[in-house]
Amino acid sequence: MSEKQNNSTETVEEQDDLTHKNKKTKKNSTKQKEVEQEQTSTEKKDVLTEEEETYKEQLMRLQAEFQNFRKRTDREKMELSEFVKAEFLKRFLPVFDDLHRLDQYIEKAEKPLQDGLNLVFKKLNDFIEAEKVEKIGKVGEDFDPNFHEALLQAPVENEEDDNKIMMVLEHGYKLNDRIIRYAKVQVGQKN
Repeated sequence: MSEKQNNSTETVEEQDDLTHKNKKTKKNSTKQKEVEQEQTSTEKKDVLTEEEETYKEQLMRLQAEFQNFRKRTDREKMELSEFVKAEFLKRFLPVFDDLHRLDQYIEKAEKPLQDGLNLVFKKLNDFIEAEKVEKIGKVGEDFDPNFHEALLQAPVENEEDDNKIMMVLEHGYKLNDRIIRYAKVQVGQKN
């Protein structure tokens, strides 16, 4: 073979080697890029997963806060409603008492007037019951300063009547656990 051909063959072989090396380098470079992209993709997924968890936690906290807010608001509405009702009843009770004082005169009144007043009393009592207002203070009950106000004391002979309500001067009322008005009573006291 001539030197030219020999050189030419070597050059072709060298070129083939270079091409082969370039292909390998390109393959390696491509694989390396794929690995880097996969790592980057995995890192992005990890970051997204962390962000997702953070958002889920924030959402759960916000939902819990909102539920607590609703419960608190509902409770405050109920308390305000009871307060307004109690204030209304406080202002209404003197009128209610005055009407009950008429009770002793009803028997002397004419029949139509008796019927009319009895109807008014029934409606007022139904209203008080419907509002779940409870009357406080009955003769014979134990005196309790949480519900009763002792205006008078009456001497009693027997031990059983000591610290008992002997007479109710003005009934008290309570709405649920809230005292609207304390019962004004006379209490028995043993000598």
